[in-house]
Amino acid sequence: MDWLHCLIELDRTGSVSGAARALHVTPSAVSQRLKALSKALGIEVVTSSTSGSSCTEAGRVLVQHGLQALSHLTAAEEAARALASTQQHEIAVACFPSGVGSLLPRIMKRISNEDEQLRVRFDVMTSHEIVKALQDGSVDIGLLARYPFDDPAGQGLHEVQLGRDELQVLLPREHSLALTDTVDLSDLEGVPVIVEGKNSQSCRSFLQTCDTESVNPKVVAYSPDAGVAIEMVAQGTGIAIVPGLAISWTSPNMVLRRLRPEVSRSIVVSCRTEAAERPQTLAFTVAAHTSWRAYELISRMNRHSLPYR
Repeated sequence: MDWLHCLIELDRTGSVSGAARALHVTPSAVSQRLKALSKALGIEVVTSSTSGSSCTEAGRVLVQHGLQALSHLTAAEEAARALASTQQHEIAVACFPSGVGSLLPRIMKRISNEDEQLRVRFDVMTSHEIVKALQDGSVDIGLLARYPFDDPAGQGLHEVQLGRDELQVLLPREHSLALTDTVDLSDLEGVPVIVEGKNSQSCRSFLQTCDTESVNPKVVAYSPDAGVAIEMVAQGTGIAIVPGLAISWTSPNMVLRRLRPEVSRSIVVSCRTEAAERPQTLAFTVAAHTSWRAYELISRMNRHSLPYR
């Protein structure tokens, strides 16, 4: 996080030397960290003039969301310290499939860094299975996805929303629909598309939105996971409609585009109502918020700083 502190202080002080004084490091160290950041992102985050230095638009996006991330991190640290005072050192967590690779590891790392004795047992379940497991007591905390057509939270359950995960359009870089930042649903009329499993909630949500908008895409394949969808797109089967959280990598020859109108799901932390104020639950919830903000920061950085990802 050294680069983030350098960028924040440069934005505040208006110079590399000012940032260096605030951080008690040399100006050279500040410059090197910011150059490394620009190189990693492929875009300049700082601009210099005779009057001093300032953040570029991409740099300001990083500062804005970085300050929020640091605030949540402080809250996570405080909650984790509270967790350390309890005698209970094990929680059972269940997570929906596409959150396992993108979100859950971040949460577990943040918690384990604060309390090495806390054991987190986790399982992978569908969101509906998680609700049942919470109600029967076999799971303490659930990380799940909720869609507009889902029923309200089950009786006796407490939910906290982390954010919204949008469906994304994955397509070849040279595809005509890749020329803009977003893809209109109407542009998919008759276009070969790959969607998640036929009975998946994301597939249902996408097709329901298509019906509402009177759009008829040509569904040519149902993919069991994002990796298969990427391979299908690479082989020219069609373009894929996938949840943002499910995508951890893409081929250099592919791009992700946002779908309009938005088709999304809510990502929530759920627990039994009587457990909502327990230290372990609070620590997990705060860590989940922090991890979501970090994920969101990276996603927004890609959208604002990198035209293609």
